[in-house]
Amino acid sequence: MLVKSLQEIGPWPLDDRTLFINDSIAKNVRRQARIFCWMTSRQTSLPKLLAVNSTWAQRCDAHVFVMTSAGRPLPPGSLDLGVPDGRNNLVAKTKRMMTWIYKNVVDKYDWFLKADDDTYVVMENLRFLLMHFDPKATVYIGHPFKYGPGYNSGGAGYVLSKSAIKRLVLEGFQGQKVCNSSLTDEDMFVGQCMRALNVSMYESRDRFRRDTFLPMSPQKSFMGPRITDITEYEWVRIPLGPACCSQLLISMHYVTPEMMYLLEFALYRMAVYGRISPPELFRRFFTNDTLDTRRPYINRHQQGPNQVQNQAQNS
Repeated sequence: MLVKSLQEIGPWPLDDRTLFINDSIAKNVRRQARIFCWMTSRQTSLPKLLAVNSTWAQRCDAHVFVMTSAGRPLPPGSLDLGVPDGRNNLVAKTKRMMTWIYKNVVDKYDWFLKADDDTYVVMENLRFLLMHFDPKATVYIGHPFKYGPGYNSGGAGYVLSKSAIKRLVLEGFQGQKVCNSSLTDEDMFVGQCMRALNVSMYESRDRFRRDTFLPMSPQKSFMGPRITDITEYEWVRIPLGPACCSQLLISMHYVTPEMMYLLEFALYRMAVYGRISPPELFRRFFTNDTLDTRRPYINRHQQGPNQVQNQAQNS
């Protein structure tokens, strides 16, 4: 029943002349940051795939779902790399996908976003953040978790520059093979590879120390209760309520298909009359700080959003 309902809704048009919107700046930013998106999925997740395809993935420059055919026809926009679906095979699937990207599309795009099929991404905000970085540099950015030297949450989505992809495949997989394939969690595996290859993690929080990549659902982030499996990995705990999230929020995890459409409507088809955010207000909203070690990261994040906001207003 849900699949039928989603098929009836269909993709929402990106250009709707009945909406009073000036998106010329967003279109210009899109030309400056070309992003290839890939999501892990499976044949049994068709409602999620339909929702992602109909909403935020349309704003990627290209996107693909990585899954196994399992003897059945693949949905449009899917790629079978010959690795069985399932959590235990995510590392193998990720290695094969990164290699596929390197061989087929690495020089066609600037950035490469990995997300889950229950992740919702505001692509315009992601592009604005990435404009602070050079895709020719080795960049690895997302929501940092503490494990060993640190890694970025896979559920919240993480981004690699084209240079980072090349180093990962040529040196991590094919050359010195410094990546630890004994790890079973794909995001931990990628984080370990990045550290072994001296690829830095970068700051993704805004100037007020509010998160842009959320490893939890919007409901859990705003109202709780906290997910223990996530909070025990947090370097700094995300506060509940409106301080949880940046005004330029980029991603949310554990988003149901129904919630994806609600987010799409609220973000792209609603407006509050008289409230406008001129782009010049966001000129110093992000930095391009590196998170080279755990200690500097903690030092920068010990202060809460209110303390940092007071500092920013006085600067």
